[in-house]
Amino acid sequence: LVRVTNQRISIAHGGGSRQDVRLPLPTSYSSGILLAKFQMSVDKAIGGTDFEYFAHFSRSAIRFVCRVDLVAPNSAEDGDYTIGISSTTSTAEATLGVDFQAGDEVSVVVYIDLYTGLCSVAAGGDTATYGTTTSDDALNSFHLRQSNSASDETIT
Repeated sequence: LVRVTNQRISIAHGGGSRQDVRLPLPTSYSSGILLAKFQMSVDKAIGGTDFEYFAHFSRSAIRFVCRVDLVAPNSAEDGDYTIGISSTTSTAEATLGVDFQAGDEVSVVVYIDLYTGLCSVAAGGDTATYGTTTSDDALNSFHLRQSNSASDETIT
């Protein structure tokens, strides 16, 4: 269930009923550079190997691109998680070199270059890029997604 409290969306990963939030773009885009920017915090350390993406652009109801993923930290001594990006797969293909602490407020920018097909995520002064994603379909929405991961974290 997606909760909204104090103008913040809370995405609780885990079993049971799930909802996704679809944010339509003002028009469909087949060229240019699109970006989505948001603030987030994660309630606990990310562990295990079953990571799930939680945000992405979409070409249609089932064609997701530039998937943003929470993954285990680069160093458990330095952080609780890091952020990754994939072009079309469900697991991060590139990750940031910086780690974050549970509870930290993190500013995230995810973008896609529709000329080159490269997807990027930026946070904590670092950028991870992976691609390419190609399609004749135009991008028409940005999504926040609930799922089920090894950590069953909450992203706010």
